[in-house]
Amino acid sequence: MEPISQFSLGGSAKGVGALAISPCCRYVAVVDQSNDHNMSIFNINKKKAIVSVSAGTDAICDIQWSKKQNDLRFLAVTTRSLQFWNPADATKKLFKNGTFGQKYP
Repeated sequence: MEPISQFSLGGSAKGVGALAISPCCRYVAVVDQSNDHNMSIFNINKKKAIVSVSAGTDAICDIQWSKKQNDLRFLAVTTRSLQFWNPADATKKLFKNGTFGQKYP
């Protein structure tokens, strides 16, 4: 095994909480374990961050990318909610919260 790329999460990061590589293998989404749970998306080939924002106060325990070809949307799972992320959204509202519970008719 040999490293492909390396990224820094910054000085406030306390470790990696969750990480996922996109199905196209061009991007990696990672959330740190700081109090703000910063979500970063890195372009692997260009070796740079394309997004870095606070994901909120809830710890993220898993990240899953969309299985659609060239789709940058992904899901982040917290202890209390689901976050649906769309980094390509022109409105800059990067995620919407979903919630656990009963399905409504």
